[in-house]
Amino acid sequence: MVSPWLARRYLLHARHERFLPLLTTTAIGGVAVGVFALIVVLSVMRGFQRELTERLLGFDAHVTLLPPAGEEGDEASVRAFFPTETIRELTPIVEGEVVATRDAGEEPVAQGIKVRGVLPGTLEKMERVELYFPTGGSPSPWPSPSTIILGNEVAANLLVHPDFEDEIELVAPLAEIGPTGEFVPRHRRTRVAGLFRAGVYQYDAKVAFVTLDEAKRILGEQVRFSWQVKLLREGDVTALAERLRLPAGWSFTTWREQNHKLFQALRLERIAMGTILVLIIAIASFSVMGVIMIIGTMKRRDVALLKSLGLSASRAGHVFLLVGAWIGGIGTALGGFLGVLVTLVLHRWPIPLPSSYYLDHLPVDLQGGFIVVTMGTGFLLSLMAAWIPARRAAREEICEVLRYE
Repeated sequence: MVSPWLARRYLLHARHERFLPLLTTTAIGGVAVGVFALIVVLSVMRGFQRELTERLLGFDAHVTLLPPAGEEGDEASVRAFFPTETIRELTPIVEGEVVATRDAGEEPVAQGIKVRGVLPGTLEKMERVELYFPTGGSPSPWPSPSTIILGNEVAANLLVHPDFEDEIELVAPLAEIGPTGEFVPRHRRTRVAGLFRAGVYQYDAKVAFVTLDEAKRILGEQVRFSWQVKLLREGDVTALAERLRLPAGWSFTTWREQNHKLFQALRLERIAMGTILVLIIAIASFSVMGVIMIIGTMKRRDVALLKSLGLSASRAGHVFLLVGAWIGGIGTALGGFLGVLVTLVLHRWPIPLPSSYYLDHLPVDLQGGFIVVTMGTGFLLSLMAAWIPARRAAREEICEVLRYE
């Protein structure tokens, strides 16, 4: 029990020195700031990824099954591919690329979009998707078979709005086979009946909804039929993808595969930011090393006297190692407390963001395991910084220190 008592005494006695209290406070503050920044920044980045995941899964499905060309399959056969009680929702969709045009003054406005045909009632089941209709109602039953529901960014680019009953023309470039055997485009005029906002730019700026039968009529030969499968648990996606066995000609993609590049970029950004913040804590730990070296230099004679009275070299090293542990522990606890407090405040009272960020507020995601790992990292780095001066103090020769005393 001698080592902890001496460590506390040396640390508290430092307040009577001239510059040591300032250096000790700086070391504690450096560790606290590093831990605080690591918790807050990575919680915000995790919150952003969670928000993006919820919006992607709210619009799309966990698994998309693609039948062979020219086939559609049926719901019973698709359900048979999956284990029982794993499917939450099964939806057939038809997709294809078209060009949407509208006459707006002297020059027409055109944009390439992806038409997605769905069954009535499908839009209402989409999570995190905001719908707008002039009457304030819902899309079920669908306003009319020949109407379309645009993403809000698509509508803004085409200068149309459902309140004015605007119409657009859809051109499917490869929809029909002409008399010469070549593909020719198919034109179809449709009225804008509503808008949707998924909160993901690639959907809001590229996708439009029509009924399933209308999509088949518009797309013709270039139609692509698929089944969207939403599972009861998101964690089942990887396990199901590994053991899913489909008949010849069938294929599937998961939502992570469809957004692989996006999540890899987010993962790389999170790793880079985490590394930078850990380096901040490592830099702060050099202050801990400096403080312990100063204390060790000031207490050389005391340690030599204690060693002459029987204190072992390892015990002497433990004294200074515990001083570093006290500094790192106080800084880590302070930084962890402030980080958790600020993150909880941001969760309770979110910071609103401009519309250019495509998020309503700054998202945060605080997890207990992540806090423990972060605080443990800060404490271990402080302890490692204290090891070198502690070892140096333990190896001091008694005779060399007390020769001229």
